[in-house]
Amino acid sequence: MNVTRYDFASFQATKTDEGFIVDTPIVARVGIQEYRNDDGSIRKELRLPEEVFSQDSLSSMKGKPISIDHKDKIVTSKNANRVTIGAVLDSGFQDGDNVRTQIVIHSPDAIGDRRELSLGYSCKLDETAGTHEIYGQYDAIQRDIRVNHLSVVKRGRAGVARLNMDSNEVLEDEVIINPKEHNAMTVKVKLDSGIEYDAAPEVAAELTKLRADALDSAKKLDTIPQLQSTIDTLQAKVDGIDELVKSAKEAGRLDAANRLALEAKAEKFKIDHAGKTDREVKEAVIKAVRKDADLTDKSDIYVDAAFDMALEIAPDLNMADQREKALNKTDSAITTGKSAYQAHMEALAKGTK
Repeated sequence: MNVTRYDFASFQATKTDEGFIVDTPIVARVGIQEYRNDDGSIRKELRLPEEVFSQDSLSSMKGKPISIDHKDKIVTSKNANRVTIGAVLDSGFQDGDNVRTQIVIHSPDAIGDRRELSLGYSCKLDETAGTHEIYGQYDAIQRDIRVNHLSVVKRGRAGVARLNMDSNEVLEDEVIINPKEHNAMTVKVKLDSGIEYDAAPEVAAELTKLRADALDSAKKLDTIPQLQSTIDTLQAKVDGIDELVKSAKEAGRLDAANRLALEAKAEKFKIDHAGKTDREVKEAVIKAVRKDADLTDKSDIYVDAAFDMALEIAPDLNMADQREKALNKTDSAITTGKSAYQAHMEALAKGTK
């Protein structure tokens, strides 16, 4: 069965420079809560830690509106602009057996003499009665708790009270279990030693604030080693800049020297190297030596090896070419000499000489 619940908690707050009310109050707790049935009897409902502190339940608080006195049982986009005086700023979080959350009230004048908070939420009732080993007897268990809104009200029941607000009940149907306890409400405070005692709400609130401040300071201290490590890393990079610049200059100088040497070798083969990459120059040299060289899809390592081989065999090819030219010249001289001799002999035979 789906029902709507309204839970009450003490409201302790401060004001901002703008006049807004801000706080991180308790808005819910675990345990057994008492609700009134239609016939006036009391029904005990168990709020288990796994339900109250579930992430879905805690997350459902974020961004929900704050209203006055639950004038509208459910706040929606249809009535929010009429009833909203503030907002829940974040998801709830566990604080012992309680739930706290951050709130802001933008219209403090609207709350009048109201000083308590009432959380309105929906839940599914598991109406299986039983006895809990810690919380005692119960008639039903609240499950799938989802927050709808938070209201500022004049009074709740003793402690963090709960009021049944099923569809057939009215807001004024409130039971004060013990007015004296209500007027002198105390809150359970647990010290770091494990000792628990009852304290005034303002004492509990101050203790919670001190603990939060201490935790925040501890977190800041924990970040100091990380910051120092980051600083050391950056300093090491700065210290190494000169060496990096020196290395870059040396690498550039070597690249320039290697390029000049390559161009000099290419010029011996009468190759135009302008605008060509190192590989393109090497391929041109290889093909100047080996006309049939196919360098398609060959790796750079292959091309480098072929280039070195071309440089090695080029002198042998030049020598062979020179020998061939010399032999051709000798044959021509012999042929020319023989022709002159024949011409001379023929002239003598004719008596012209």
